[in-house]
Amino acid sequence: MINEKRFIIIVSLSLIILFIFKTILKGENAIVVKLKDVSYVKTDKVYLKDISFIIGDKSIGDIKIINSPSAGQFILVNKNLIANIIKNKTNKNVKIYGNENIKIIRQAFIYSKEILEKLVNNFLKQHAKEIFKDAKWTIIRVITPPRVLLPYDNTDVKITCDNDHITNRIILNISFLKNNNVIKRVNATVFFKIYKKVVVAKNDIKPRQILTSDYLELKEVPIKNFNLRYITDINSIIGKQSTRFIKKGNIITSNMVKIPPTVKRGSLVKVIATDGNIVISTIGKALDSGIINTPIRVMNLNSGKIFIGKIIAPNEVIVTF
Repeated sequence: MINEKRFIIIVSLSLIILFIFKTILKGENAIVVKLKDVSYVKTDKVYLKDISFIIGDKSIGDIKIINSPSAGQFILVNKNLIANIIKNKTNKNVKIYGNENIKIIRQAFIYSKEILEKLVNNFLKQHAKEIFKDAKWTIIRVITPPRVLLPYDNTDVKITCDNDHITNRIILNISFLKNNNVIKRVNATVFFKIYKKVVVAKNDIKPRQILTSDYLELKEVPIKNFNLRYITDINSIIGKQSTRFIKKGNIITSNMVKIPPTVKRGSLVKVIATDGNIVISTIGKALDSGIINTPIRVMNLNSGKIFIGKIIAPNEVIVTF
């Protein structure tokens, strides 16, 4: 009941004040501008109509007063400054009333942490194949800013990531654009568990061991560095040679295996020597190991001379004079 009486009193006083303004100004053909104490704006420019109540010619409401503050921020604008701007823009009789300073707050569209996380999740689902290839993945944690404040404008969101350096943590770049121009950019850090079917050691593998299926198995395991050269096909390394000791259960990467030498150092090889149309064959001793089409040193067993030959087949070298 008391609140209703207060409301009626406030409305009555407002009508009385309005009547007085109109009565006083009737003969003066003046325009009354009553500044608001606080004004909320959405656009990047502040006009007189945004920050005041205008009695009379409302066309002056289109006078630009100032640029808006950043989204979510505020500025204080002095009444005298507003009066000078109006005076410079029109020759009409304008009476300005209000506090010495008006607080102008730029309203913001808020991207909350929940909205940012949803954007990140949608991006990862849409681009999972190009980011993770055939690996399985699970998000452990997403770190984003607590919120992002943007102007009340039509903004586009663009998310990118560096596909060449995927580990169990990636950083996504989130850009907010207006008319294709970036107005704000933030980062989101995503922590994963990544699982991939890769070749692992079925048993301990000694250095220089020729690999067979007895030493290898395909297993889905968690991986930390997506960029390591994992092997996903057992057949691709059967017959190759280990370059180091590999413990049972360890993941095998491409730098742990190599093609075994076609010719081993110290072995006897057939040497085919050619000089134009003349072809001579003899037996020599390989002083290096190598594979087909690689040069090695070979010693002639009869003369002890050393020469360079190219491996063309298992234990077979050709020398051209």
